[in-house]
Amino acid sequence: MATLSAKVFKHHKKADGTFNVKVCIHHNSKRVYMDTEHYVTDKKLDKNLKIKDTMVNRILYVLLDDYRDAISRLGAKVDQLNADDIKAYLLKRNEKVDLIAFAKIHVDYLESQGRTKSASTYRTLRNSLIDFLRGTTLHAEEVSPGFLLTYERFLRRPRTLKRLNQKGKEVITESKGLSDAGVHNYIRDFKGLFTAAQV
Repeated sequence: MATLSAKVFKHHKKADGTFNVKVCIHHNSKRVYMDTEHYVTDKKLDKNLKIKDTMVNRILYVLLDDYRDAISRLGAKVDQLNADDIKAYLLKRNEKVDLIAFAKIHVDYLESQGRTKSASTYRTLRNSLIDFLRGTTLHAEEVSPGFLLTYERFLRRPRTLKRLNQKGKEVITESKGLSDAGVHNYIRDFKGLFTAAQV
C-alpha cells in the first residue's frame, strides 16, 4: 500500500525564504513528490525540517487524508500501479472532465482500434449532446438525475438536425422523437461514455 507524508527540503528554499511543502508518495520502494499550494518559513520548521506549526499540520492532515481516501478507492488496482501512476491519478482526479471533448477522444480511439460501429454510436451520442446543450461543453459534475431527465425529454421530442456530410456540406434533416427503446439506447451509451471517462 502507498504511504503518504508531507516533506520540506532544504535545497528547495525560495528567494523569499519560504519552502514549498511536498507530498511524498512512497510505493513499491519508490518515492515521488507532488507540490502543494502550501509554503512554510524557517520559523515553522524544527531543525530536521519537520513542520512544527499546528495550523499547517492540521491543513496538511486533511490534504493527506483526502489523498489516502482516493488511493483506497482504487482497491486492488493500486498493486498494479507504481508511485508515478499514483501521483498522476491524484493530480488528474482534480481536473474537470468535459464529456463532450472526451467523447471526441473516445471516438478517435475506438476508430484506431477498428471498432467503427462503437465509434459511430458514440459519435451519434456526442452530436445529440451538442444539440441538446446548444454548445460543446459538458462537465461531468453537471450530470445529475435532473440533467438526465431533461435530456430524456429532449430525445423524445421531434427536432431539426444539422450535420456535415462526408464532403463537408451541411445537411438538414428532421428527426422524430425517439421511442422508449431509442431513449434507453442513448442513456445506456451515455452511461458507457461516463464510465469510460472515469478510467
